[in-house]
Amino acid sequence: MKNERWLSRNLRENCTDERVALRSFEWIGQQAVPDLLCIARRNDQERANTFWIELKVVNTRGQKLPYRPGQLPWIKEWHAAGGRSIVLVWCDKEKTLYFLQDKTAVRIGARCLQDYEDAGGVLDSVGPLQALVFWSLVRTALARLFA
Repeated sequence: MKNERWLSRNLRENCTDERVALRSFEWIGQQAVPDLLCIARRNDQERANTFWIELKVVNTRGQKLPYRPGQLPWIKEWHAAGGRSIVLVWCDKEKTLYFLQDKTAVRIGARCLQDYEDAGGVLDSVGPLQALVFWSLVRTALARLFA
């Protein structure tokens, strides 16, 4: 099964749009800090938009999301303070990337994606993808934050 490091590496390597920069913060050792910082702008004259990306990898939608202690509270507090973050969940069996806005991520919590759908929740997926080489699909999903 793939892991978060694989997902992070593929996102960073396949982000060829010069208006989008993904910075990895896995090395800082803080358990609650998300995996990537995204700095994006539509053009050179516009102020950059920044948001955090938490990465999760599950085998199936029926597997609980593997948050570490402090991650969900961090997302909730960051959102309450006006910050933006998203959670990208790669479902390995489906080869699908799910896009969770911060409020949705907090609602789902550590439950599985399937439980959320069964309760009437709607998941926004980008896929199915054979591999994360189609950065434009991921970028389109991320661009929804700036709409």
